[in-house]
Amino acid sequence: MNKKIKRIVLPISVGSSILIGASIATGVYFWKNNKNHSDFLTINFYKKDGDNNNFFANQKIEFDFSKQKNLVQNLIKLPNGYKLAENNSFQIKEINKNSYEIDVFVYNQKIIHLVFINNSTNNRNEVEIIQTNFDSEIVLNDYYENLENYEFSLNNSEFQVTKKNNLFLLSTPNKYESNLEISLQNKNKYSSIIYKYQNQTLKTVQISVLKDQSEIVIENLPNDLQNNYEFANEIRVFPFAEEIEIQLKKKTKTINLIYQYDDREVENVLIDIPVDQNFLNIDQLSIPNGYQFSSSQAQNIEVENTIYVKVVPKFKLATLNFKNKNNLIFTKNLNIPFYDDSINLDSIKLPENYEYLEDQNLVIPFASNIEIEIKDLKRDLIFYINTKNDFINEIYSIKDELASEISNQITNLYNFINSNLEDKTINELKNFKNIIGNLHNDLLSYFENKKNELLNQKNEIEEQIVSLQESGLFVENFKTELDLLNDSISDIKNINSYFDNKNIIQNKIDFLKDQISNFENTIQNMNFRQPDYYKIYPFINYPLQNGSYLIGKSNKAKINLFLKTSDFSAQNDLSLPHLYKLLRNGDLYIQYRLAAPGQRPPYIKINFSDIDFLDNAIYIPYNSTNNEDLKLQIRIVNNQNQILVSDLIDKNNQLTNIFIRSGDNVDETPEASTVVLNSLNDYWIFPRKFSINFREILETSGANSATISKLNQIIRDNSQNIWNYTVKNNAPIKYVDSLWIVLLKFFTEINFKNSNFELDNNQTIFTSPFNDKGSFEFQIKAKSLTDLNFSSIKWFGGSFFEYMFESTNLKNIQIRNNDNIKIVFRLNNEATSWNSNHNSRDLPEIINNSRGDLSSLKSYGLRGKYPFLANFYGNLTFELWINEQKQYQFSSNDTNQTHNISLFVLDKTEIDGRGVINIYTSNTRSSIS
Repeated sequence: MNKKIKRIVLPISVGSSILIGASIATGVYFWKNNKNHSDFLTINFYKKDGDNNNFFANQKIEFDFSKQKNLVQNLIKLPNGYKLAENNSFQIKEINKNSYEIDVFVYNQKIIHLVFINNSTNNRNEVEIIQTNFDSEIVLNDYYENLENYEFSLNNSEFQVTKKNNLFLLSTPNKYESNLEISLQNKNKYSSIIYKYQNQTLKTVQISVLKDQSEIVIENLPNDLQNNYEFANEIRVFPFAEEIEIQLKKKTKTINLIYQYDDREVENVLIDIPVDQNFLNIDQLSIPNGYQFSSSQAQNIEVENTIYVKVVPKFKLATLNFKNKNNLIFTKNLNIPFYDDSINLDSIKLPENYEYLEDQNLVIPFASNIEIEIKDLKRDLIFYINTKNDFINEIYSIKDELASEISNQITNLYNFINSNLEDKTINELKNFKNIIGNLHNDLLSYFENKKNELLNQKNEIEEQIVSLQESGLFVENFKTELDLLNDSISDIKNINSYFDNKNIIQNKIDFLKDQISNFENTIQNMNFRQPDYYKIYPFINYPLQNGSYLIGKSNKAKINLFLKTSDFSAQNDLSLPHLYKLLRNGDLYIQYRLAAPGQRPPYIKINFSDIDFLDNAIYIPYNSTNNEDLKLQIRIVNNQNQILVSDLIDKNNQLTNIFIRSGDNVDETPEASTVVLNSLNDYWIFPRKFSINFREILETSGANSATISKLNQIIRDNSQNIWNYTVKNNAPIKYVDSLWIVLLKFFTEINFKNSNFELDNNQTIFTSPFNDKGSFEFQIKAKSLTDLNFSSIKWFGGSFFEYMFESTNLKNIQIRNNDNIKIVFRLNNEATSWNSNHNSRDLPEIINNSRGDLSSLKSYGLRGKYPFLANFYGNLTFELWINEQKQYQFSSNDTNQTHNISLFVLDKTEIDGRGVINIYTSNTRSSIS
């Protein structure tokens, strides 16, 4: 028959016990119950040793199971020096009738009552230490600091102290509970170092020395005293004493600066100066904020304990109340420099529609409160116009008669001044003098008003550009256009030039306004919230060979960047100037990578300094030396590195894979079979192995004497050189001839390679190529594709072009759709020069003048605003033919002062191992001095 075992889990708190019966370390424990019925419980004790449980004793007690089964834990008495383990379940097992057993798990525990007695300080520190490992040693250093500084003794021989690796280890007796006192005696003795200045104790520092040390050496002061104090004498070695006084002296002395305005204290400042300093200079930055010195007393002030410094405010307040007929329009508070006695009203912008009175002095005496009368311009103008209703109605009814009379007056004046004035009477002369005066004044006033209208529009644009700049947008391109516009308005000197140029200038104004408006609208409508809303269209202006752009030996590759929307809506297209603020503030980043086949290197951020916003280009570092194809990838991310734009499409060929490599020094000269004889391409300006892009040298100082001297020297140095050779016949091209070729190339391509004309490439040629004296004849032939006025033809500068293109005879010539146009340039260096000091074939000379406009050459990557002008000494002729009929002809010898042209000075250099042609332009406009 199987024995039935009952298992009962008894709740018991760890470490609880009740002392029952006699106490022995091992064996069996009996407890007798006086009741008639007894059950027996055997308690088996197991000692925990790591993961092992080792039986070492048991205990047998008598109890009534039916009544005491829930109190068994109270009957268990632990052996001395042991403690209950945490994992006891206290399950009672029935062995046979009336006999039970229980397993109890325990581990060692010792309690050490430790007392440290410091005999040096009479301090008593008591510590109770509980050990669960009988064999372990106690590290005394854990219970008392700096034990190495003490000698100590034990009052209990059962304990032993050993020293190991600077630790004091205490061996304990094998008892459940023990007591130990450790007496400590300091190995060192102490001295208080007292630092004194005069009778004042500054600091006390306690230091310890060995007991047998008889002297103390003090080399340095405490850190917090070193700045302001030093030893008063040379003594550094002191006999040991419990207190040592060290006298100090000050490095500095304290001065009290009291700043006063109108005998009233503004600020009180304590400053430290060297003890031996007898004079003081006060820095402007050290005086109270908002104040300034009232005199020059801030220099070489004799030092005293207290120094009074007179100051005055930097500004004084003026309140200006602007009124119109006793109605307050607005109030302006101004901070006026304290010593100023006047207020300049010119700096105060009045509200729209208001002006100062005509007799208002714009510089007025200073006062704290000022009332200024202003006029309501709109109301006054309406009032004035209303008073002229009758007059306007009257002249309106006779407008035709008035126009006829003014026309007759002008005709009569013209006939009068071309007659013999000596034959006229005094009254006739007086009458015509009055008519001339009235007409002159009226037209002069009209001219000034019209010119001011243009200036006002220009000023409005300027304010708009300033506002955009203040909001952090890129406006350098608009500033350039504004400068050119301002120059055009400045060139209007009389009423004739106003009528000749007003439409051109107004078109420039309207165009610039539209540019700015479109720029603002595009920025407002930028959409980077929608991923891949844009695609990147890079324009790469390098030779393309076998599907790769050849960068050459350059360490940076220039890439022009454009962003287009997926729907190709042009008004939403972006360029780098649109992104300027986001890139500058770090909201967006442009990243790139150049990957060799099979590689995926990380993307690299383009530095802000490597972005040319004016040229809409980024410069990508390039250092490949093995001429392998590298795939170019460009993307735009935000400041969290989230990709916003990643699709890349080559603007040149619409391909999505773009490769670059170093390449060889490629010859980009066109094939002879593709070139028309004596055309501009036949007179190829870029020598073999040279880049076909100009490298602009922008002279920021304009045509000053140094620049003129440099450019003329370049012309002289190259004048005997062969610049290049024609493509067809390999005929030499002289350097001076190349300067004319560049001018003709720019004039032809800017004006006739566009939507207005169809250029006849086969007939746009040198009909008489350059001879040994530099004479030539060049013709341009084109077909008009629209109706236009010849004033739309662009020129770059120089009195020769200026005289022609400012002439109404040329400007008013109409070109109709399908008209055949021929323009002829003819230079004759055979005849006598207009200048008696020169031969016709002499070299052109740069002059002190940069009047002109190069804005139309931006497509060539030129940033210069103005050309350099040069005198030429032959006779230059211009002819315009329409449908084989000559419409206009002008020769530089027809009039004086028309013998200079815009000249593009060239020279050769080498950049990154490749030939490059420098071209010189000006960023500053100069006038003849």
